[in-house]
Amino acid sequence: GDIHETGPQFDDHAVAAWNGVAWEHLSTTSVLDGIVRDFLHVPGGLVAVGYAHANNNPAASLTLWDGAQWTPVSTFAELSVNGAALFQGDYYLTGSSLFSGQPEGIGRLVGDTLISLDDARLTNAGRPVVLQNELIVTAGTATFQNAALSGTNVIAAWDGADWRILGRSPEFSSAPAALVVHDGQLIA
Repeated sequence: GDIHETGPQFDDHAVAAWNGVAWEHLSTTSVLDGIVRDFLHVPGGLVAVGYAHANNNPAASLTLWDGAQWTPVSTFAELSVNGAALFQGDYYLTGSSLFSGQPEGIGRLVGDTLISLDDARLTNAGRPVVLQNELIVTAGTATFQNAALSGTNVIAAWDGADWRILGRSPEFSSAPAALVVHDGQLIA
């Protein structure tokens, strides 16, 4: 989103594609309007992560582009969603103010409801990534139900049932700003 370029005129929050020479609308018939903070490749398309309206539908945090049109993945809509991953068939979202009384966190989207993961409280949570059979996420501070896992500047892994720590202070002087899986290896 937020393409501001000379040449073709784009809406304030248009999604555009580079054609090798210039930016152009991804679609001229299907409109996505809102805030896109990330994209996620999924089977069957591309998911825009953020807070957007697809073709005048109510806002949603996840919106699927199937190659022809934008459609909401669910009716869950939270302005603060900043990252997502598809893990074991479910979407996992990170962001601020996702849960009442919790400044930031991570949750699993079940239908239209976001469910907290084992009461994990993650501040400055980064975009989650999937490596083999685990969901990996970074956090400036992590507080878990199991206090022995809690700490600062954390990289944590969720296997669908339990958390484990892959790294934390003093290994990291600050929380890694980004994670990526490249050639089967986790890079922070």
